[in-house]
Amino acid sequence: IDVKNSSPIKIVSDTAIFNKATYDTKFLGNVLIIFDDHEVTSNNLDLFFQKNLAIISNEIIYKNLNTMLQADMIEINMLSKKSKIFMKDKKRKIKISTSD
Repeated sequence: IDVKNSSPIKIVSDTAIFNKATYDTKFLGNVLIIFDDHEVTSNNLDLFFQKNLAIISNEIIYKNLNTMLQADMIEINMLSKKSKIFMKDKKRKIKISTSD
């Protein structure tokens, strides 16, 4: 995906379901998202273009140069780039590890 004023985003998955009318896309199974020095793997990625919303879910692992994060859900506002990272079960915690 080419993003205006930003680096391109590469998305790979086993399956993708594309809505021609809205451009909304559901990526399913072995989802890999790569942008700059960031890599995210999960089982699902939903892009909602009319809502400017991306939802990454199910067994998320985020990695960059020295950080690894595990969570259940990431919601990203595609315009502002603000994100919300959380667990579906409030009793479970997001796991973050760093290396020097």
